[in-house]
Amino acid sequence: MVFNSDMRAWGQSLTHIRKDFKDYSKGLSNYEPDIMSLRKALDKGKERTESYVAREKLLGLSVTDYFELDGMIDDFAPYYQLWDTVIKFQRSEIEWTKNPISQLKAGDIETLLDA
Repeated sequence: MVFNSDMRAWGQSLTHIRKDFKDYSKGLSNYEPDIMSLRKALDKGKERTESYVAREKLLGLSVTDYFELDGMIDDFAPYYQLWDTVIKFQRSEIEWTKNPISQLKAGDIETLLDA
């Protein structure tokens, strides 16, 4: 079962992020690929489960509950929010320190910080 092996791989990635991602200065340079990759994989996994459920209903089968995936998505959410904020900040920080202050758009910065 491909989905089960994907779930195991996603679980390992989540464990790696939980235990090893501790240095905020590495957010943009080292952690971004893993964070974004897991987010994309979990989103695709959710789409896959929705497709499976639709087919099960269409065929009159009992609907499978993919609670493990839902739990993994819920567990990843705070880590994603943290690292996504760190990465966006670090990406913006480069712009903020390289460009003259008169070229910075206050509305864009405020939106970024409020997100």
